[in-house]
Amino acid sequence: MRETAEGIVVSQAVDRVRVRVYRTGTCENCSCVLSTACTPEEVDRRRGILGSLLRQSSVIEIEALNEAGAVPGDRVELQLRSNASVVKASALLYLIPAVMFVVGVVGGGWWGVTRWGLSGDAVILVQVACGFGLMMVSFAFAALYARRRERAEFTPIATKVLFKAEGQHPPSPSRSTSTP
Repeated sequence: MRETAEGIVVSQAVDRVRVRVYRTGTCENCSCVLSTACTPEEVDRRRGILGSLLRQSSVIEIEALNEAGAVPGDRVELQLRSNASVVKASALLYLIPAVMFVVGVVGGGWWGVTRWGLSGDAVILVQVACGFGLMMVSFAFAALYARRRERAEFTPIATKVLFKAEGQHPPSPSRSTSTP
């Protein structure tokens, strides 16, 4: 699993930046040095016929904390606070809904047979309905949890500027401006 990612800053807010991140493998064989001029459409065109048939976007935009002082056009390195947040996010989005689906199927079958006296296809219908119902409840819980925590632990951080945007210069060491 990669702990860092690279992206290009698209816009800047007070303490956050919006970063365009290319999905893995999109720009690895690119001849462009910085790839800052690539538009999402150009990247999709470079992916070839299969990429255009699948209509899968090769570019995503995410919001990150701007600890590096990046400005639009800069290429930045992104990191998560810890790998534990990746595990927690995966559990919230995949593991818990899958477990809730199984609990709903088993519980719905038991409830349909013992409490309602159903049999045959009616039991299957109750099982599927309860399974999907509990899975949707777990997705709603995950959304509320992320919103309540303001996604702080799931928000990536722009830790350093890898390349400055064209026309910008790295900050020079402070010089004394006193004249003799």
